[in-house]
Amino acid sequence: MKGNFMKIAYISYSNIDEPTHLGINKKIRAQVEALNDLYGNTVLFTFNREGLISIERHEIKLIHKFKSIFSKRIEQRLFFVKAISRSIHALKPDIVYVRFSAAEPMFIRLLKKLNRIRATIVLEIPTYPYSQELSFYKRSIDNIYARKLKEYVDVIASTANKDCIFGIHNIFFTNGIDYESIPIIDYKNNCEEFVLIGVANLSTWHGFDRIIHGINEYMKSPKRKIEFRIVGNGPVLDELKLLVKDLELSDQVRFYGPKSGEDLFSIYRTSTIAIGSLGIYRNNLSSVSTLKNREYCALGIPFIYSGIDPDFPDSFRYALGISNDDTPVDIETLIEFSDSLIRGEEDFRTNMRQYAKDKLSWKRKMKDIFVRLTGEEAQ
Repeated sequence: MKGNFMKIAYISYSNIDEPTHLGINKKIRAQVEALNDLYGNTVLFTFNREGLISIERHEIKLIHKFKSIFSKRIEQRLFFVKAISRSIHALKPDIVYVRFSAAEPMFIRLLKKLNRIRATIVLEIPTYPYSQELSFYKRSIDNIYARKLKEYVDVIASTANKDCIFGIHNIFFTNGIDYESIPIIDYKNNCEEFVLIGVANLSTWHGFDRIIHGINEYMKSPKRKIEFRIVGNGPVLDELKLLVKDLELSDQVRFYGPKSGEDLFSIYRTSTIAIGSLGIYRNNLSSVSTLKNREYCALGIPFIYSGIDPDFPDSFRYALGISNDDTPVDIETLIEFSDSLIRGEEDFRTNMRQYAKDKLSWKRKMKDIFVRLTGEEAQ
């Protein structure tokens, strides 16, 4: 490696044309762009509907074309190892960064071939532990082959705050955001109304029911008009709608369905405070680094969350951590928190935005990983 210039190969098994992989692919693109900015030359190896591809500075090259739609899944497994390893051998990278989902024979075979390149092999584990995300069959296979990872992997990078995983040194990192793609919100303050917004693929760990129960308590002696805007669909949507109906809170809780782009930003502009995940205890977690907290920060909208988020210490005054349990959220406390920001610091949104740029962007996160990996500070 000369100075800060490095050749990096990034390997992903996520199909860039698959709509359900939109969030994952957005993260991967942001990571690759960050590495390009930091170190100069990063090539992404993945696949689309046509076949196996490489992407270098937005230029897509077809490495192996699938013969037919019927053989596509088989070809992905058989040719991914051969075609990708051959291309990476030709690239001669300094570091091979591999996004991991589960251990299985073909994946171990790929690592074995990559190990011959004499590059540093970094394995990113996006979620750890991850066994709950696998089927019984895949979990059984993973249990057998995960123990072989230490033979071929130099370093793991994960969101688990652990020294070692699978007997391999682990670099702990927290989730980042594509800062440039998120605009700051031009907030329109309405002192007579307190508006909460929660944007999510509605699941139990988001804990939005805690807000609804909190509103129910607050409405026994309301001091201000209140509205909770729930944006998105998800497994618990019907449960939340039933809860709102049972508590007769249809005037206080509105369901918007999925929104994006300007439709979503227009809802943000008239919202006072955003709601992060309030039910992580339901997944037996006490600490998380959710993307939504980071997006809210970049948008410049104060937010609340439960448990611990390593990127938002107690000194960060624009987010409020609440108890990580089943108790209804005290709405009066949220109002006091929001009012104190509005009274005390007119420019808090710009400060939140700057914090997101300095601390939460993928460029910052990837820099932190690679500085700890190489011992060299990126320019």
